[in-house]
Amino acid sequence: MIRFLSFNLIFFSFLATNAALAEECDLTVSISSPQSIVYEDSSIPHEYIITLTKANSAACAGRIGFSTGASGSYSRKLYFGTNYLEYNLYGSTALSTTQKDIPDAASSSEYISFSFGEGQNLQQQKSVFLKIANNQQPTYFKEYGNYTDSITVSFYPADSTTSYKSTSLNLSAQVQSVLAVRVGTVSSFYSSSTSTTTVNLSSANQNGSASIYVLSNQSYSIGISSLNLGKIVHSTDPNFYIPYSTTLSGSNISLTSDYSLNNNPI
Repeated sequence: MIRFLSFNLIFFSFLATNAALAEECDLTVSISSPQSIVYEDSSIPHEYIITLTKANSAACAGRIGFSTGASGSYSRKLYFGTNYLEYNLYGSTALSTTQKDIPDAASSSEYISFSFGEGQNLQQQKSVFLKIANNQQPTYFKEYGNYTDSITVSFYPADSTTSYKSTSLNLSAQVQSVLAVRVGTVSSFYSSSTSTTTVNLSSANQNGSASIYVLSNQSYSIGISSLNLGKIVHSTDPNFYIPYSTTLSGSNISLTSDYSLNNNPI
């Protein structure tokens, strides 16, 4: 009889321990974001600070998991239309381990743990770091614009894969405008704004040419105009002139008025 009673007491103690471990932290959560993130070929990590405030008085512990975002995998992406920047989330500036949601995590390094002692209005901060992958435009420019993604941040008890609270983490990065023009030979210099050139006609074959090179990650227009509306005019007598034809990319264009060609390089 004494042995049976002892067994029941031990069993009750085991259940009580598990109940304490499973208790959820009653949390309020806020996340601070960097002021702005601009994409560069070698970007630095950017810190998001998660502030946890516990409202219930009992001691508790938990874990924080991070969803895949719009990419649907842990190869995360910031999107601007169909264009994207590859990035990921990490638990430290060492950038050694990708942060995942709790059901997908293989080890404790793939999520953030927290614990509170007894008492209300206790507060602590945890950090997660966004790192945009380096050198994503070695042969072409990423399109100018604001790239975004939304991650679900979920909170779990220390011993369960069922979340009891979640919030959104909105991420964004800006790809800056690039526009440079070069008119003339391959050895000509690029200009950061518009550029002009004069084409001289050869006395031998009476034709001349110039090339237009544009570096741009946004829509742009090429404008061509003629001072004398497509005619070579005598230097002292405007009544004497020689008409000429102009081609652009193999097609004839008229210079009796300003000509404009719109382009979208992406």
